[in-house]
Amino acid sequence: MGIQGKIHSLLVTAMMLIIGNSSMAQYDVKATWNEYDPGSIVDDDPFFGSFTITNYGENTILAGDTIWYGYIINDEQYDKELNLGLVSGIVLEEDFNPEEERSIYNPIVWPLWGSGDTIDVCAVVYGVGVESYTGEFHSGDSDPENNETCVQAIMPTYFVGMQDHSNPTLDYIYVNPVDRMVQIKLEHGLQQTFHIQLMDISGQVVKQTAYNAEGQDKLEFLYADNMPNGVYFIRMSYLNYTITKKVFINNF
Repeated sequence: MGIQGKIHSLLVTAMMLIIGNSSMAQYDVKATWNEYDPGSIVDDDPFFGSFTITNYGENTILAGDTIWYGYIINDEQYDKELNLGLVSGIVLEEDFNPEEERSIYNPIVWPLWGSGDTIDVCAVVYGVGVESYTGEFHSGDSDPENNETCVQAIMPTYFVGMQDHSNPTLDYIYVNPVDRMVQIKLEHGLQQTFHIQLMDISGQVVKQTAYNAEGQDKLEFLYADNMPNGVYFIRMSYLNYTITKKVFINNF
């Protein structure tokens, strides 16, 4: 083989090595629901938002690198705590080898969506490295088709019911997290004072009021527009009846 032939052969070999190394530099991470089959319809509350991230590629993701993940719900991006527009991350404490898994354990209650709505919920692993956090979707991933796993979730019907069976004039108390208020329906014939307290998760009363039906149908409201988003408890009292239930406040 002449000198020119040897040079050409070396160039081809170098190009093949570069291409091979470029391919090897890419990652492939995969998301899989732990509890649900992709495409299924579920009505669990809490929703088992737990999923598994698998190193589906042939390369080791080194310790100290970060894998970014979260949820896509009705086409909006959320982190593990359901903060809109954010993502969550795992800083690897040890090498993440091919075929190894990292489980994200995350039961979810549904404070953000309408009572009885059906929403699309996808668990997503975005990719590896800073670019995956700063907006380069599925950065460096050689097969982004397996980075999402989706189901349809039916939202529970959120209401707090309190009924006096000996006095049918007391109907129900409705909780509407979408409108950021507690709706209280008082039917005619109810004359006594009706007390309501809103408490945070520590049990501290953050808002309270009292209503009287005044002998006629009424719809009263306890507004929570100025309350931080999160889980609260509402305590309702009428005569000798008291009930406490969990409610969800979401102020956009």
